[in-house]
Amino acid sequence: MQGSLSVLARARTVLGRLLVVVGLSIGVAVAHAPGAVAQTIPARPAFASPFTCGQVWFARTYAGHPTFAIDWNLPGSSEADYGQPVLAGVSGVVTVALNSGYGLMVTIDHGDGWSTLYAHLSAASVATGDRVTPATLVGAVGHSGHADSSHLHQEQQFNGVRQPILVDGHTVDATFSSRGASYASANCPPLAHKWRAPWRTAGRGISKW
Repeated sequence: MQGSLSVLARARTVLGRLLVVVGLSIGVAVAHAPGAVAQTIPARPAFASPFTCGQVWFARTYAGHPTFAIDWNLPGSSEADYGQPVLAGVSGVVTVALNSGYGLMVTIDHGDGWSTLYAHLSAASVATGDRVTPATLVGAVGHSGHADSSHLHQEQQFNGVRQPILVDGHTVDATFSSRGASYASANCPPLAHKWRAPWRTAGRGISKW
């Protein structure tokens, strides 16, 4: 009888262990199921170019440059960039700061975890706490901080992590050449409504705009 009880106890122990293993396996499977614990990233803001309407800039990078960071340059000498206006690109709230590496920089918080960083500026035209729109002037291109020559360093971040840069609906592909892919700014003011005098149909007194 005692032997039978011993066998039964061992069987219960083995069964219990099997149930624990099965339970853990199910938990792992659920945890790795597609979408089960995936972080929901809010829709990316409609990032516009940081440059004035119609300007063409080249997107560059180099070995050792932060991933998904862009250095913008105008055609020709890099010093042609110095003092060029930098626009916000997206609405948000500004933070202006100094950094030994990035120099004078403007960060714009767009909400929902998204932000834009502009670095190496020669001047800032906004102050911390200012609210900006896409076409707001936030600063000027420079070479402050650890910059060998004038250019605009740009990053787009989600919760502080750099993301691929999009401007005007296009992904920016930075190259390692001195003259990368070029992008024309579409950060343009809306076309003003042009008033036109009404005309009337013959004899009916009907106006059309």
